[in-house]
Amino acid sequence: MQKQQGFTLIELMIVVAIIGILAAIAIPQYQNYTARAQVSEGFSLTSGLRTDIGEWVAQNGSLPGEDQGGTRFEGIDSDAGQYVASYTWNAGEEQIDVVFESDSAVGNNTLEISPEMQGEDPDPARIRGWACSGDGIDDALLPSACAD
Repeated sequence: MQKQQGFTLIELMIVVAIIGILAAIAIPQYQNYTARAQVSEGFSLTSGLRTDIGEWVAQNGSLPGEDQGGTRFEGIDSDAGQYVASYTWNAGEEQIDVVFESDSAVGNNTLEISPEMQGEDPDPARIRGWACSGDGIDDALLPSACAD
């Protein structure tokens, strides 16, 4: 008597179904993870600019205006990062605008990083933290480093 070896068709179908279910769960989670990482890159690239703005506030008691600071607050216009097209200080809106590349997971949208001010006259003004919002970016993708 010869013993048969191998898997039956039903066993193979069950394995394929299990792999399909796992892929249906894993792929959206991975896409969410990559989108969050790309938005976090936009936030981290602005660290030098945020430091410059914080120093300006500490020295002058207010946020830099459109005609103050020269090119110090212009940021980077191109090749800023792998997924970031540019970032710059928007004095009119008092925020840093981070524009993403069109091929990023968030598309050609903008991350807006605003300073949260603390203190007024006679207290010295200072930046307490940074709040983020996204123009076309889901709130779930915003970096945890941003204050709520």
